[in-house]
Amino acid sequence: MIPLMAIIGGGVDTARGYLAKERLQQACDAGSLAGRRAMSNGELTALVRSETAKFIDFNFPQESYKTAAFTPNLSTPDPSTLAISIDTSLPTTIMALFGYHRIPLHVECEASQNFINTDVMLVLDTTGSMDDKVNGVKKIVALREAVMALYNQLKPIQTQLESHQMRLRYGIVPYSSTVNVGKLLPTSYIRTSTPYLVESCKGKNCSYTNTVRDVSAYVTGSSKSLWGGCIEERATVSTITGSSNYSVPANALDLNLSLVPSGNASSTSKWPPYLPDLQAGKSQSACPTEATRLKTFATASDMQTAVNKLTPDGGTYHDIGMIWGGRFLARDGIFAADNPATYNGMRVNRHVIFMTDGILDTGATLYSAYGVEQYQGRVSGGYSTKADLNARHRKRFQIMCNELKGQPDVTIWVIGFDTTMSSELTECASSPDKAVSTTNRDELIDQFTLIGKNIGALRLSQ
Repeated sequence: MIPLMAIIGGGVDTARGYLAKERLQQACDAGSLAGRRAMSNGELTALVRSETAKFIDFNFPQESYKTAAFTPNLSTPDPSTLAISIDTSLPTTIMALFGYHRIPLHVECEASQNFINTDVMLVLDTTGSMDDKVNGVKKIVALREAVMALYNQLKPIQTQLESHQMRLRYGIVPYSSTVNVGKLLPTSYIRTSTPYLVESCKGKNCSYTNTVRDVSAYVTGSSKSLWGGCIEERATVSTITGSSNYSVPANALDLNLSLVPSGNASSTSKWPPYLPDLQAGKSQSACPTEATRLKTFATASDMQTAVNKLTPDGGTYHDIGMIWGGRFLARDGIFAADNPATYNGMRVNRHVIFMTDGILDTGATLYSAYGVEQYQGRVSGGYSTKADLNARHRKRFQIMCNELKGQPDVTIWVIGFDTTMSSELTECASSPDKAVSTTNRDELIDQFTLIGKNIGALRLSQ
């Protein structure tokens, strides 16, 4: 009879131990994921410990199944991994009669934020309103701090990737009413025979006509220093309206990310230089900081130097920013060599982080990447109202967002700063949770940090 009791008792207590261990393992897994999500720079902070404990306790409260009290042991085998081990014991029932009073329970779990080759394109609104203050802090200053928070969040991962012959790169596209990319292109891609407005006045009555100018001196000659590097967009169409669909018209070369320029100096597949000194009829002009092609920023100091150059000025043309963010990431086109689908045999994930502090806002006589609309009509075909022009540029922005989302391995994040998130901004993001509005410096920094945490997918590694 006693051997039978021992067999039955062993089965009962073993089953209880198995069930308790299974639940404890689930709690460990939940805690590791929560803790890793809270972890920054590979550090075991108080927040990491509290988040881990909260999820473990929720899934396996202390003394569940009458287990002994335990304290999870946390460690970081590498900057991207949180490891947890838990030791406790379960009292036996029948087996206690045979001198076996407790069943030891031991579980281990890890959560890793695993990265593959990663490219991050920062498309940043540097329009004039970024010089305004929110709660006493200039928006442009808050943006610089937020980008640095993103960089610092991802730096441990960058180091780990490099140790495995992989890479993490950043590109930066500051935009306002145009972009500064001209000097990043071969000079053969710049259109040097191109029309600019010329003013003709009789008394107080002035008219403006397109006149083709030879501007080669600004690109390669004696006036080179007078060209800041900003561009006018290449040939486009005026048939895109606010009600158009998301397809790219065949002759909208500005929206064609794949087309490589060709032809002579007057080819419309090339980009004219943005030259305020030659463009009459304008009420405002602005040339933002030069963009940065995808590259590795080896140190925080390198990134800080780059963001310190961001200067607020100009109007808000979201489309031109997204066009060039997309062009810098395109796997064909003029930057194809920068964008292989794989690097050292591993896939490359691409992310666009689009940040703006305002709704799209054009101007009839503002000199933008599309010239002076009131007199040249490149987007509208003949300027009518600001509302119409805004709608046309919004549609171009939406078309570009749609084009990028249709490319493999591209994720778009959209952050509004001190502004209402319009429908086109929200819809531009890859998913609703990737479109976020922030109201102050701290929220902006938190959002950039959160994006850094989520660019790599958390997973259980054991």
